[in-house]
Amino acid sequence: MTMRAFLGEIVSFDETQAMEAARLFNAAGRNRRQRVDAMVAGTAISLNARLATNYRTDFQAFLAHGLELVP
Repeated sequence: MTMRAFLGEIVSFDETQAMEAARLFNAAGRNRRQRVDAMVAGTAISLNARLATNYRTDFQAFLAHGLELVP
C-alpha cells in the first residue's frame, strides 16, 4: 500500500506542521537525532492523526506531548 492510498492525499509540510515540530523538538530535549522524527510527529499531531510506524521507540519522546500511535 502506498502512502497516497493510505492517506488519500499527499500532505504538505507547511508552517503549521513546522511550528508543531519545533514545539516537539524543544519539548523532547532538542536531540538532533530526533529532528526528522519531530517533523513527522508534528505533522501527525497538527492533522489530528495517529501515526502508524514500525519504529515506535523513535517516537516515544513525543507521546507525552500529544502524539498518538496506531496500536
